[in-house]
Amino acid sequence: MFGYVFRSLIAGLLICPAWCGADVFDVYIAAGQSNMDGRGNNSQLTGGLLPFAAPQPDVLLNYTRPSDGPGLYQTGWVTLAPGYSVPPGFDNPLPSSRFGPEVSFGKAVDNNTTERKVAIIKVSAGGTNLSSDWDPSDAINGPKGYMYSGFETAVPQAIQALQALGHSVEVRGMIWHQGESDGSSDSQATHDAYEANLTEFIQSVRQDLGYANLPFIIGELESVEGGREAVRTAQADVAAAMNFVEFVSSTGLAVADGTHFTTESVIELGQRFAATMQTTVSQVAGDFNRDGVVDLQDFQVWQAFEGSTLDARADGNNDGVVDDLDYAIWYSAVPEPEADTLAAIAVVVGGFFAWTQKRRTHARMQPVWAVARTNRTASER
Repeated sequence: MFGYVFRSLIAGLLICPAWCGADVFDVYIAAGQSNMDGRGNNSQLTGGLLPFAAPQPDVLLNYTRPSDGPGLYQTGWVTLAPGYSVPPGFDNPLPSSRFGPEVSFGKAVDNNTTERKVAIIKVSAGGTNLSSDWDPSDAINGPKGYMYSGFETAVPQAIQALQALGHSVEVRGMIWHQGESDGSSDSQATHDAYEANLTEFIQSVRQDLGYANLPFIIGELESVEGGREAVRTAQADVAAAMNFVEFVSSTGLAVADGTHFTTESVIELGQRFAATMQTTVSQVAGDFNRDGVVDLQDFQVWQAFEGSTLDARADGNNDGVVDDLDYAIWYSAVPEPEADTLAAIAVVVGGFFAWTQKRRTHARMQPVWAVARTNRTASER
């Protein structure tokens, strides 16, 4: 772990000005199989797509391609640019000649962000399935899938590397494109299995990252060539059934080989992800736990992170620290006539008095992933 953080620190010094100074980062996670890993062609970013060919100095990327054998790729934090994809047959150091939807997603969410910077954690590999490779369960069906094990290691490592540089971080949401390897038939059984597996996956991601309502955006499998209807329907059904889960249609997107989106469609997919994400994360002021209601639970989130400069989920005014000003945002957002009642309860629960500016020190809640994890070897998996 120390070696990883140290390497990211050195990388940070090399890619200033993006890293210079302490900033507040909105972190997005991108995960899935080949269409998230990306088969867009760098050489085709010409004409109207030319703006996506250049590095984006205000957006950072941390890319991991887990492996159950040789072939692990892990970049640490780098400037977002095309080339962070591992297509079939690629065995050289990154960057490669391919890219995924993170390129246009990053540009779109950065354009919609005024005071915060953007960082994307990408964990993906082509040909991986949800039923075993991304399986988060190690209870009944054996050990966790190697992709999920890699995911639950890579994401906190990347976050901690940003925090080690003094930055404040909030995980804003996750985009997901996967399912081609789970859709061998269009039977009801295929639908039911994928629906159950994806529901469990989303619940596990939220639990392991410590964000109970993490916005989760599902990208629809390609719908041009036909087939895989059971998985596409299951994707839509999961989005309809779960809170803060949305569905991005692939209607109108072209594929080059029956499965993988063309370069232009990869760009469009990233933009669709971004538009849906922006809508999903636009929370009510003071709604720190993103459940759509401003209430006592949001005060408890504020209380747990008061004084923090490393976790921004209760930083309502985006100034890089969770403090009394953010409490004031919560208090002013509580619906009348509940404000005084909830504030009184808050005094009892947290010992907080709104009229005092006295600084206090107390233990702060840490996300689940803050607990040190042990990486299992391939043989242990």
